[in-house]
Amino acid sequence: MLTPDFALVKYALTLLTAQAENEAARKAEVAAERAERAVQEAQQRTAALVEHLGMQVLETGCDALGRSVRRIQELAGRAMSAQEELQWRRLWEEIAERCRECSESAGDLLANPHLSPDEREALTQEVSGLGQIASFIERVRLPAVKNGKLVDAHTTTLNQLFGLLTNVRHRVRRRVYEAPDGNRQ
Repeated sequence: MLTPDFALVKYALTLLTAQAENEAARKAEVAAERAERAVQEAQQRTAALVEHLGMQVLETGCDALGRSVRRIQELAGRAMSAQEELQWRRLWEEIAERCRECSESAGDLLANPHLSPDEREALTQEVSGLGQIASFIERVRLPAVKNGKLVDAHTTTLNQLFGLLTNVRHRVRRRVYEAPDGNRQ
């Protein structure tokens, strides 16, 4: 009968154990690399989603402010053609209030990091015009005994603001619906 050489068995077990440990370490390293890649991919997807949502927030904000500016323009047209003093005073008051509301809500747009510096500067300038329109209405139109109209500079401000918001919205839409490779989705 053969008797096992314990030193040889011990050596074989040591080799098998080392081999198993090396295999386990290699598998752990591969798993760690996969996990790291998965984390990086998840971070990239999350960043892309946040970017996409930020652009949609900007688009929605421009759309809402643009509708409000268009409403101000409509109300101004109605106010200028109103015959009864009570009617035109009420319309001018609403226009002044809407101008102030638009000016306040534009602050959110101005804080959006997806606006270009040129867009931010132009929007800041045009939004300041809303405050001037409200002040003009309160100083000139409401105390007047006869109905009037906005001065041309105010009409121009409203038109330019609406145009700017439309341009930003279109730029954002193109970017939101464009795939990373430049193709439309």
